[in-house]
Amino acid sequence: MSAAGPSMLIIAGMHRSGTSALARVLSLCGGALPRTLFEAVEGDNDLGYWESAPLIAHHEHLLRQLGTDMLDPDPIDSRWFDSGQAHEARHHLMEIVRREWPADGLWIVKEPRICRFMPLWRDVVAELDADAAWVLPIREPSQVVASLVRRGGIDEARAERAWLSHVVAAERCTRGLRRAVVSYDALLENWRAVVAHIATVAPQGLEATRAEADVDAFLQAGLRRQRDARLPEDPMVRAVRDTMFDAARTGGPPTSGPLDKAWHRLLMRCG
Repeated sequence: MSAAGPSMLIIAGMHRSGTSALARVLSLCGGALPRTLFEAVEGDNDLGYWESAPLIAHHEHLLRQLGTDMLDPDPIDSRWFDSGQAHEARHHLMEIVRREWPADGLWIVKEPRICRFMPLWRDVVAELDADAAWVLPIREPSQVVASLVRRGGIDEARAERAWLSHVVAAERCTRGLRRAVVSYDALLENWRAVVAHIATVAPQGLEATRAEADVDAFLQAGLRRQRDARLPEDPMVRAVRDTMFDAARTGGPPTSGPLDKAWHRLLMRCG
């Protein structure tokens, strides 16, 4: 690790939003994956998750301590992030990332539970003195919901609220930081353009030409199991969906108004 700290691309996206496919593509284009990969699960993510098993375990431990889970649509109480427990959690996170990623190169850090702990991760990046950029993947909420329901254990309404909470938290906590919003559909249809866009914010070392044949082979049709693209009935969810997809299409920042309204509604539910 250099004296100036590591270089990081942090993928902060909702579960089932193409985060695994994106992490693998970015690694094939020059990024470094964690040493201890969580194993692929047949029938759920056959091609791999490309995320750190110790990182998942730590996030799950924190969620249990807080009496919540990875798909709880209610944000974690903001006061917790200033607590002694959060300070200890930051220390352990820093230990994990230092063990899991190599000393040099561009780290690809992906774990959907990051969205539940965005303020914590911003502090980790600052304490590591990392040269970091954030990637916010977006996928049709109806496809995410269908995928989560297919997994079992969650109903459509809760899955849609979880989608909203993850997307809004990731966007809100990365304002003013280097970031790129990208869509899963665009990754499957023109991955070279998506990588080129991410490369404009990445600290270093992404090259779409590094392993084109390998990326083409990886992005096979089997990655897209859910093709339902119904617009959300909830006007607020639809507005967040529209502004995030607009940002992915244009390369500009998302319109803050719909995202702020959604965030305030989420906080009101918690109150």
